[in-house]
Amino acid sequence: MKQAILSMAVASAVVASAAAETGGTVHGPFEWEGNAIGRERVVIPPFEPIKASGGKLSVILRDYTLGDAGLPASVVSLGRELLAGKAYIEALVEGRTVRFTGSPPDVDVDADGYEARFAAVASADGITLSIKGRLDYDGLLWYDARLDGVAGRKIERLTLVVPFKDSEVPLMHICAVDGIRSNPTGAVPAGEGVVWDGMKLQRPVTLGAKMHAPQEVPYVWLGAERRGLCWFVNSTFGMRLDRGKPSVRISRGGAVLSLEADFINMPSALGDGHTFSFGLEASPVKLVDKRLRREFQTSLRMSPTNFVRRIQITGSNGNVWNTWARRPNRDDWSLFAIACRQMAHADSSNAYMQAFIATTNR
Repeated sequence: MKQAILSMAVASAVVASAAAETGGTVHGPFEWEGNAIGRERVVIPPFEPIKASGGKLSVILRDYTLGDAGLPASVVSLGRELLAGKAYIEALVEGRTVRFTGSPPDVDVDADGYEARFAAVASADGITLSIKGRLDYDGLLWYDARLDGVAGRKIERLTLVVPFKDSEVPLMHICAVDGIRSNPTGAVPAGEGVVWDGMKLQRPVTLGAKMHAPQEVPYVWLGAERRGLCWFVNSTFGMRLDRGKPSVRISRGGAVLSLEADFINMPSALGDGHTFSFGLEASPVKLVDKRLRREFQTSLRMSPTNFVRRIQITGSNGNVWNTWARRPNRDDWSLFAIACRQMAHADSSNAYMQAFIATTNR
């Protein structure tokens, strides 16, 4: 409760400060509000319309074949298969482990290839798993799932398992926080059995509490330098996760490396119609312009020979009163202009620092 009150106080102070900086009112609407930019159903190059052939759905650089419950039975990226077998969902129900099985989904691809929608039903031990999903033309798969036949029963675990060819996915990238230094990136640990789990993630503490629940892992990517597959959620709505257990695990058994992602991992009494959602996407989403390989983010005088320098101007260096602000204080862009001009001409004079001091004092 104290945290909530303090958070409300901080939010109120931010709004009050914004109003003070803009002469008593908060600016709005902005130029980008209330328009339809980006909403047209247009496949933007270099992306291509979705193509369907038998049970295979193809997007730029990747092919998906959907199996039981609409989950991938095959993921081919840049011409190579990533999976060692079908992805599946299993449950621990009253002490018994059961796997949901069913027929491949019915798929409807829009005439313009902008989107594909699919529906599938799978069952296990009297429980029905209904999936409504979609594939976007950039290769993003999204699943909205519903459970029925669970009322009056104890569901102890509900897990998505994606079996990879170990040789195809030597690298991992896991995200738990909105920063770059606490999210593990690198080689998948060696060994057999569980080689990594989500309890190993660092989670920052703010106002005396962890910003993210210890059982929450919103994003996992497994792959190699040029190809891979990620699993992700944008909400834990519908999930039942024990704070003392890892909800995501990476395990190895011989030539198979499996991603195991729990939606439920504690005894739960659910009602029929229980829902949850998640997504999958293979990489690369598109090829990078080779010219970008010669661009280098740096300071004024440092860059490798024959590279194009790209220099960042942060908001705090441009008269932005708060990192969330959309505009500089009093719409004064002069600091940005001076910084850009000095960097463009390799100007090492103290003109910017003098203007920065004057603006800060004002």
